[in-house]
Amino acid sequence: MKPITLYLVDDYLLTRISQRLYFAVDNSFKILAEFSNPQDCIKHMKKKEADAILIDIELLNQNNSDIIKFLKKEYPQTKIVISTSNFNDERLLTYLSYGIDGFILKNYGTDLKKTIQMAIDNKFYIDLKILQKAFSKIPIPETICIENLSENKKHIKNLTSREMQVLKYLIEGYTNTQIAAKMAVSINTIKAHVGNILEKFNVQDRVQAVVKAVRTGLF
Repeated sequence: MKPITLYLVDDYLLTRISQRLYFAVDNSFKILAEFSNPQDCIKHMKKKEADAILIDIELLNQNNSDIIKFLKKEYPQTKIVISTSNFNDERLLTYLSYGIDGFILKNYGTDLKKTIQMAIDNKFYIDLKILQKAFSKIPIPETICIENLSENKKHIKNLTSREMQVLKYLIEGYTNTQIAAKMAVSINTIKAHVGNILEKFNVQDRVQAVVKAVRTGLF
């Protein structure tokens, strides 16, 4: 089976060495090159495209703010996974809108190989804790009109009003037990609602459901 090819982009040498060693023991991955800045990565992409790029968010500063948009436009088949050491990085929402394929925390026990593989399989991974921090900055309406879904029918089947309410609580970071208490229903009822949401969104877990809801402008 052909290995997944990677470009590593991080300005800290020790981080790149650690990542290189991490992937080197697995024949499922192949590091094509590593870079201390995204401009060099783009130059090499023009010569040889990689299946995925792992890039440190700190390199996407004001001077490099359009790099993700450029990469997604010019190399749509290449998966972009962003790493950060900042637990409360508010730039997440911006890069979600650019179409990144994964967002991970450094040094938090994240299975980086699994994250890359999920991106290759068109499955978005992001730590739910990051989502809770990012979305805490977004005003959540007290009521949600089901008619707002009309523009998103190409992507999402209509949700019931109860499923919309459950989704709102998922975005706010509540557990199934907490949602059941807030809605005064059983935990099994909430699990059923969550299952329906995942099915209608065509995703595998609540994190992907939340990401899809935000990306499609549902909230």
